[in-house]
Amino acid sequence: MKLLALNVCRGGGSRVKALCQFLDQHNPDVIVLTEWRQGAAGQGFIAWMEARGFHHAARNDGATRNGTLIAARVPFDVESMTPLGSTAGVLMLARFQGWNLLASYFPQRSTKARFFATCKEVAASHARTPLVIVGDLNTGNQTTDRSAGGRFFCSADFDALPSEAGLVDLWRRTNGPDVREATWQSKKNGFRIDHAFANEPFIIAAQLVCVYDHVPRESRATDHSAIVVSAW
Repeated sequence: MKLLALNVCRGGGSRVKALCQFLDQHNPDVIVLTEWRQGAAGQGFIAWMEARGFHHAARNDGATRNGTLIAARVPFDVESMTPLGSTAGVLMLARFQGWNLLASYFPQRSTKARFFATCKEVAASHARTPLVIVGDLNTGNQTTDRSAGGRFFCSADFDALPSEAGLVDLWRRTNGPDVREATWQSKKNGFRIDHAFANEPFIIAAQLVCVYDHVPRESRATDHSAIVVSAW
């Protein structure tokens, strides 16, 4: 199985064709698109998915236009886990046969704290079932996930996912504790804010490799790099 997650930046707009071509190159089995939006661009992604036989579901639980779309080659059920009253961001739990996926698009600044709390709750309730949490968390570790400049809000909550919720950072697991790689870049600084975490049952069930593909960001099809998790 290949899982790919990508923030498509304000719905994708005129970049949908290029983004779909990128998806074709990876040929993933499960797709998570954050900042997906209703409208012509959103329907462009759905048309691409339906032409390839994907099942799909979308949620937009905040007050902004940005939502999240999950697509997969096999059927799944979804449940919104977005904290009540959120003005931005989406947490959508997809239940597959034998495993679960929490697709995550976090808001900015201190409002992320409620989303981290929900992630910990979901992890606790799925402690014996394979679970992966993937998406744009807009946060990382203060030391290893950003270059000079700026600070992450809620970085302690991010660090608590492994220390308190028993989740494993799959990219760190693949690449080592001291490697640096940015998934979003300002004019001067780079930040690793797109992540994939999994619990022990998910890790035990499969051989895993997690990498970033920077092509969509470097080609300016979007402003984020893609997360790619391969499991076999």
